[in-house]
Amino acid sequence: TGSVTERVLRLADVPVFTVRATDRSVADGYDDVVIPTDGSDCADIAVEHGLAVAERYDATVHAVSVIDIRIAVGTSGDSTDALGETEILDELEAQAGDAADAVAERAREAGLNAVSAVEKGVPARGLLDYADDNDVDLLTMGTHGRTGIDRYFLGSTTAKVLRTSEVPVLSVRAPRADEE
Repeated sequence: TGSVTERVLRLADVPVFTVRATDRSVADGYDDVVIPTDGSDCADIAVEHGLAVAERYDATVHAVSVIDIRIAVGTSGDSTDALGETEILDELEAQAGDAADAVAERAREAGLNAVSAVEKGVPARGLLDYADDNDVDLLTMGTHGRTGIDRYFLGSTTAKVLRTSEVPVLSVRAPRADEE
């Protein structure tokens, strides 16, 4: 996936389906669909699209939330901070679990099999590892579609997943404030 694909992803008004030429990108269907969530509106925008694909193929939905350990754990190295870091991590785990469970519940309400999972790590890598470990056929993700300087400083988990995913990725861009 190159810069043209990423530009389309940032600017498209419709969901973007990307497929890299890999052995895993050729599927007979989509038996397992990952819908990542962090509980944000941006992540939520992709849920309906992911559920629609899952319904079409009677797929199992994997509602996954990855706790970004770079944010969750401080870098002070001070052992007196360990208790505070543990409390923060526990709270983040609870929030991530609630977000994943909410997506899984929506899938079950639609008559689909669903599992929820909370992973820890760098979000893009965590999602890719989950997809590999669970033989997933499709990732469905929301993206901010940031442009300009925000894109360089904030980065994009979706763009990182697109660049390296062995399976297709359906990306849904959240509307920008100037589009609402």
